[in-house]
Amino acid sequence: MKDLSAFAADTLDINLGRGRKVSIPPPSASDGARLGALTTIGTAVGTGEIDDQTLAMFEELAKDTTDKDLQRLALGPALDEMIAKDWPASDIQLAATYATYYWVFGEATADAIIESQAGDTGKSRRRGRN
Repeated sequence: MKDLSAFAADTLDINLGRGRKVSIPPPSASDGARLGALTTIGTAVGTGEIDDQTLAMFEELAKDTTDKDLQRLALGPALDEMIAKDWPASDIQLAATYATYYWVFGEATADAIIESQAGDTGKSRRRGRN
């Protein structure tokens, strides 16, 4: 029997400090496909590298999708845990953004995107906590 456990999707553990830690299970196949499609096409829309046919497909896919839906796709049941623990909305959004890129593009890309979004403000904030 071939053991592929080293390659199987694992839980994403996120730590936002001050005791705020959460384990996010991988999305189901259908949720992952939807998250991937929305993210990939959304990126193409954002960069202007999209034709009219693809734009129409994106609009159809995204027309009934709210920010909360995207958070649910990325975070799954962990979203309920964060809400129940009264996490700030900005921290839930940060976790959802990271998880989205993590599930769709992988850890290295998710790290790079979050670092680029943090910019100097995020780096200063982290240094200030030391």
